[in-house]
Amino acid sequence: MKPKTVLFGLCLLVFAVGLVWWSQRDADRRDVAITSSPSSPANAGNSPTTSSPENPVIRPDRKDAAANSGRPSSETPPPAPLAPPVWPMASSGSEATATVVVNGARHRLVPNQLGEFQRVYVETGGSVDVTVRYPAAKPGDKIIAAMQDGGTLNGKGIAEQFTVDSSGNIAFSAETRDEGGIHRVLLTKGADRKTLDIWGGAESPLKADIQP
Repeated sequence: MKPKTVLFGLCLLVFAVGLVWWSQRDADRRDVAITSSPSSPANAGNSPTTSSPENPVIRPDRKDAAANSGRPSSETPPPAPLAPPVWPMASSGSEATATVVVNGARHRLVPNQLGEFQRVYVETGGSVDVTVRYPAAKPGDKIIAAMQDGGTLNGKGIAEQFTVDSSGNIAFSAETRDEGGIHRVLLTKGADRKTLDIWGGAESPLKADIQP
């Protein structure tokens, strides 16, 4: 065999061995890269997750995390305290005043916010002359007066309808019963109601402000 042929064969053998060695080394490098990758299932629980433009790390909002865990969030504001209910003040409706004559003495009465006039005292079986003025009423407006606890109006009955005059007034006489006691007169003008409180007989020592 010629020396050149032997040398050429040796060169081919060396080249083949080197090519095999290089291919094996490249394969080992790829295996190492795959094994050490953070996204590899084998290392998912052993290495921290890193963020990259291709695989950004998405973390839940603190409020969402608290809601999912069942624990209250530190950023959630505390509930506002319950305010006590506000009860509206009763309104007496239409403005009105009353003038009563008892035993020749004239008294002017003004209703409270519930539409109740001050109590008037007369003798048992006595009467009270009443004039009620509605400043905002128009002549011809109707007012109904009704005795709530017995007695009569103008000596006729327990209820009567009156017509407001040009001065905004109505006038009537309220007679108490012989047995005395309380005699309320309810005045109704549309949706507005007012009450005159007449007491027949001696003034009660308990009066009307004793609670049951």
